[in-house]
Amino acid sequence: MFYRGCLKFVKANGDGKHGAAEQTEKLGAACKKGTFDGTNSVLTKVDPSKLAAECDRAVHQMDIQLNILGEDSFKTDEDFCAVFVDLVLPIDEEPECMRFVEDVSHEHLKYAGVPHHWPRIVYEKHFDEAFMTVCLEDKKLDEEEDGRETMFGAGAEECRLILERIMAAKWGHYKRLSSFFAVACPVMGLPLPDPSGKTFDPMAGTKRAMAVQMFHRASHVVLAKHGNTSETAKLFASKRKPFSALQLVHELDDLETSVSAKSPRRRRLNENQRSCCSGKAYNWELGVAAGASITVSGSVSLAAGGFNGWQDKTCYFKTANVKEVCLNWDFGFDMDGPLEVEASVARGFFKSYNDMLGDSAYVGGSACFILCVGGSVITNLQGQYIGETVEFGFGLPGVDFEGGVCKCMPTGNTYERIFHNLQDHCPSGCFPEDATVETPDGKKKMHQLQVGDRVLAVNDAGEAFFDEIYFFGHADYKAMSPMVQLQIQELGSNSSLELNLSPDHFLHKCPKLQPCLWKEAEAAYAAAVPEEAYVWTASAGATELKLGRVLLNRMVPKQGLFNPYTLSGNIVVNGVAASAHSSWVLDHFVPEALTKYLPATYQSIFVVGRWIYSVFGARAADVIGVNNPQEQTPWSAYAVALSSIFVASSPVVVAVFLKSRSGKL
Repeated sequence: MFYRGCLKFVKANGDGKHGAAEQTEKLGAACKKGTFDGTNSVLTKVDPSKLAAECDRAVHQMDIQLNILGEDSFKTDEDFCAVFVDLVLPIDEEPECMRFVEDVSHEHLKYAGVPHHWPRIVYEKHFDEAFMTVCLEDKKLDEEEDGRETMFGAGAEECRLILERIMAAKWGHYKRLSSFFAVACPVMGLPLPDPSGKTFDPMAGTKRAMAVQMFHRASHVVLAKHGNTSETAKLFASKRKPFSALQLVHELDDLETSVSAKSPRRRRLNENQRSCCSGKAYNWELGVAAGASITVSGSVSLAAGGFNGWQDKTCYFKTANVKEVCLNWDFGFDMDGPLEVEASVARGFFKSYNDMLGDSAYVGGSACFILCVGGSVITNLQGQYIGETVEFGFGLPGVDFEGGVCKCMPTGNTYERIFHNLQDHCPSGCFPEDATVETPDGKKKMHQLQVGDRVLAVNDAGEAFFDEIYFFGHADYKAMSPMVQLQIQELGSNSSLELNLSPDHFLHKCPKLQPCLWKEAEAAYAAAVPEEAYVWTASAGATELKLGRVLLNRMVPKQGLFNPYTLSGNIVVNGVAASAHSSWVLDHFVPEALTKYLPATYQSIFVVGRWIYSVFGARAADVIGVNNPQEQTPWSAYAVALSSIFVASSPVVVAVFLKSRSGKL
């Protein structure tokens, strides 16, 4: 029944012209109207107050399956509907515990990159982050369904306690998932389905329905162990009215009115939604160039798409395959003659998807000694900024400035996605607004800082000193996001410190779970700093740093996003020595074992920004748009960063070349 209804809809609306992603959005829109074919209802009667949330959830689930299975699993209409009915459609009433653990698994997939199964997932890296994010969103949903508006972060203490219980328990001896969830669901405070009067329905023989049956078996495990008592009955008391596709819908007019008045469920952000939140479109390109002084280059886009505009809080997202042809000029120092031959991979960042297409001009630079690094700033033909690129590749030795004009065009269909009310759910990270720093005039909150202020930092020798802030990566008062909270105890002291920062912000720690010297310190993401690790603390009254031991690493919601950069690249926040740097353009390319070198790399890249500050002072930050406050990093800051990549890499290339010519290499 449901498969036929899906197939009828897809064939009527798709006609083989739409990809899986766009088809999913169309299916979701039809779902919210209570009909697949525009006239006759395919789903039976549902509670209209739940329909929009359930449709949003189904779209999100299809996005995840597309990411896991790949486009090849959705080649035909039959493939699309098979995945939808078998893995996504809630044919039977689904237990709250099932949906919660499913959401945690999907959230964890974003961090880990590969799926992990329960109960093993509890012991995997980033489980605590995934659990806290889902739990906090679930708490907010509970409040919204009760008609109360609340901010993300309500119920944080309860979520932390549940997380601690889950991670402290021993789950390794459970051989059957039904036995595991019979214990785990009550521990998480989530009800199991009522075991009374439930029989297997052969119409519900999908993989998703079989998962529901497994949770019903968990209910029977509880019932067999504890008996049918009033206390046991509490374990089956659902907080929310269940939903299934086997319920009847209200009349369409009543449905549309009711749905429009309801707040949809908070959805986990997928890659496309995160791209929308960034306010940029992206592309990957493989390119080749050949010539002397004037070169001709061509490229093939491996992927192109992203943000295309906001309308109120709704984001428009587009994707397509594109190709690009450029006519270039260049001048510089080519060490092996005027001939230029280069193959490269470039990552482009654009103001919007539409800005990526059409005619454009660019100026940039690159440096090569077998390996190449470079970047460029892109404008339209009217001279207005539209984007920038970071480039890596292989080529003959040389240092070049270059520019040119390009034409970019799609090679196939363009697909549009619409993410409604996304803006309120967009994440980011750094330090919260209530974090404190030491200044020569005393303590200041993070939100009070300005470019030019001097704050306590740490130099390369491990000595505390006051350093100047020369720009802000983020300075947003409004944002609310999950952050890592570290509880740290100073060695030889009873005092403890608390540091809150984004999961991908860098922190200095000892390489092993034992004390070490500052010169042995290595950088790690805050989320990857384990309990029992050693970090450094500092105070304005002493130049020497002290070691501190991490007692607790957990996730908490915090208000505000602030990321002040000091000239030294280090900053002391809440008495703890941290890096000023967080994840940026290179993190996705670098193996995990090499991430410890990224803060130093980013520090080198920002050399132009430090030079601009040394010449023009704090006013430069106001002109470029990187002072406090700011809600989005402006394009001019990216232009400075790209020029820094060129300047930072050029001396290395020249030095290597000169050494090779002198026979010392």
